[in-house]
Amino acid sequence: MPRGLRPPSRSGLADDGTLTHVTPEELAAAIRTVLEEASAEGSLALSAAEIPDPRVERPRNRDHGDWSTNVAMQLAKKAGTRPRDLAELLVPRLEALDGVASVEVAGPGFLNIRLDAASAGELARSIVEAGEAYGRNDSLSGQHINLEYVSANPTGPVHLGGARWAAVGDSLARILSACGARVTREYYFNDHGTQIDRFASSLLASARGQEIPEDGYGGAYIGEIAQQVTADELAAGRPDPATLPDAEAAEVFRARGVDLMFAAVKAELHDFRSDFDVFFHEDSLHASGAVGRAIDRLRGRGVIFERDGATWLRTTDFGDDKDRVLIKSDGEAAYFAADLAYYLDKRERGADCAVYLFGADHHGYIGRMMAMCAAFGDTPGTNMQILIGQLVNLVRNGAPVRMSKRAGTIVTLEDLVDAVGVDALLAAQPPALQEKIAVLHLSQNLGRSGSAQKGLDASDGEYFALHDDDDTWHPAFLARTTAWLEAHPEAAAVAVRTEILHEEADGHGGWRECGREPISPEIHDLSLLELLVVNKAVPIGCLYRRADIRAVGGYNAQLPVVEDWDLHLRLTLQKPFGLIEGEALAYWHQRRGVGGDWGNSMHDLANDHWLYDRRLRDTAMRESLQQAPQLLGLALQSGLHMRNIHEHVARLHTHLEDTRGEMRHLLHENLRKQDALQEQLRHLTHELSQEREATAQARAAARDAQERLFAWTAQMEQANHQAQQERAELLSFIRRIKRLRFWKR
Repeated sequence: MPRGLRPPSRSGLADDGTLTHVTPEELAAAIRTVLEEASAEGSLALSAAEIPDPRVERPRNRDHGDWSTNVAMQLAKKAGTRPRDLAELLVPRLEALDGVASVEVAGPGFLNIRLDAASAGELARSIVEAGEAYGRNDSLSGQHINLEYVSANPTGPVHLGGARWAAVGDSLARILSACGARVTREYYFNDHGTQIDRFASSLLASARGQEIPEDGYGGAYIGEIAQQVTADELAAGRPDPATLPDAEAAEVFRARGVDLMFAAVKAELHDFRSDFDVFFHEDSLHASGAVGRAIDRLRGRGVIFERDGATWLRTTDFGDDKDRVLIKSDGEAAYFAADLAYYLDKRERGADCAVYLFGADHHGYIGRMMAMCAAFGDTPGTNMQILIGQLVNLVRNGAPVRMSKRAGTIVTLEDLVDAVGVDALLAAQPPALQEKIAVLHLSQNLGRSGSAQKGLDASDGEYFALHDDDDTWHPAFLARTTAWLEAHPEAAAVAVRTEILHEEADGHGGWRECGREPISPEIHDLSLLELLVVNKAVPIGCLYRRADIRAVGGYNAQLPVVEDWDLHLRLTLQKPFGLIEGEALAYWHQRRGVGGDWGNSMHDLANDHWLYDRRLRDTAMRESLQQAPQLLGLALQSGLHMRNIHEHVARLHTHLEDTRGEMRHLLHENLRKQDALQEQLRHLTHELSQEREATAQARAAARDAQERLFAWTAQMEQANHQAQQERAELLSFIRRIKRLRFWKR
């Protein structure tokens, strides 16, 4: 085992030098240590200062090992040896590392490294143990990063190239958030310029049954959008836009067509689970005067000049290969003018760094974008970063096909989701699990009730349950509910105690629990009367007999909401509905004020719930009274009483939620103030420490000066004493001389 391996602060190595979890960083640090030891021993003709940090990568072919490094090829020339000879020198040293099973030399000098299974599994274990906390840190805490990606032109669906950036951008946003950064996911909607005019003319040509213009856009989606625009205009009582004069017709298709295309793009991205915080419209930069303000800002910095009737940015002062036009001689803004206004807008919205994800066809933009960043007084690479990705190749019959919105030769994001979405996930599961799962592909959105009925029709088990993406079960849910139904054959369904889990964003792209409350803790049975007041058995907390659901007609496809409540009422009219007391076995996750994938349909469809709640009560009351008319008075009295109780509880719940929200806000504010005070205290403590250190240094200097003064005084006294003695001797000598005879004449 080589000695002197780096500590865990750098590589994850244990104090005794063993590889605890073999990460690339740890392995690279261990390789460097081996090289440094070889250098110290004289086996490697390089100084430690000449040894770089080795690069460790996954081999393309996993048969070649778990990790690979080219460090021998990198250092051989400097060390005056051949790459393979240096690689052979390193093999036994690397194989001596705990956690490394074998090392092989490949090709001109690659080192292929295989790990022990136990060592490789240690990393997986540490990840599982860490859970959501794995990889999270505060390295980017306090930074606001604006991450722009996809940003495809609004002239067609998102194609595979955009799909790649959607995946990369969303993943990068999660990583940056996990590092403590505040990340704004942004989509730049290019709804200004000639491409929009060509898009509108293509829609108009399709609506009129004409050939698409040569510079226009083809594809089936153009005809679909044109038909939708026409249908919407006719439904609104307006004339067929295709019959209008050209200019007027083009404006209708431009405005409505862009809106429809934008909505389709957003829906495609949402289905891909790539949601954005901001959809920024390029046209707003021109309409709001932001372009002019940005140019004025640069003019004030002395980097704007006029030439040939046009306005230019002197980007050559900042490393660009040529200066760039901002306002053309005809008065129209160049495309680059919107770019600089957009960047300035990002910075003014608080972004410390604007990160752009561009396709390979935008490589030429890097120079001018970085120059523009510097022209504003910012630092390229710090306040602006640009990532370039490669294009996606489309192959048909073995031959490459250029993807083009205009030619209609595109594979869309929707096509990708349909092809490899859930099916690909299922295909990756073990065969035994695949046999138990059936995926239903619906050609159209059937709504909640229609989709539930499709699932019911496709099932063949004795029991049936609905599980939404905002629900979770206790591990004992299925065992407890099936056992109860087996013990109570007279019941159509059974519910369990269910809790609402309130969640809030954790600041790292995830969610944390901020409270929980039971659903309907006051009830102890699910009678018809109880269910008439409100649906007190949410779907995630219920297990049904499939045959009984079918017997009452299944789900009502006409209901956009409350289809579960409707089912519960019809079931309860026929058979008992059981309730398992005790601990909560089902959980409904709610995130107030959150929309999109992370939201709850109950909040998004609150108005529909209000309307259909009352319709359901009325229908159920009528049906029950038809069966037992004598219960009319009791039902009315009880129903009104229960409704009042429910409304009172609802008001209390709302008040509680409001109070909880206020308390949460106050807590967060107090924590923020506490953090600020702690930071101030740390600053004052640091200053006090510095003052104390300076005082101590001054005191030491004073003591030193005093000691030097005392020593100098003693020396002066001694010199004075000696001088007095010498004076006395001189006077004595003079007196003797005077007494001599020859002194006198």
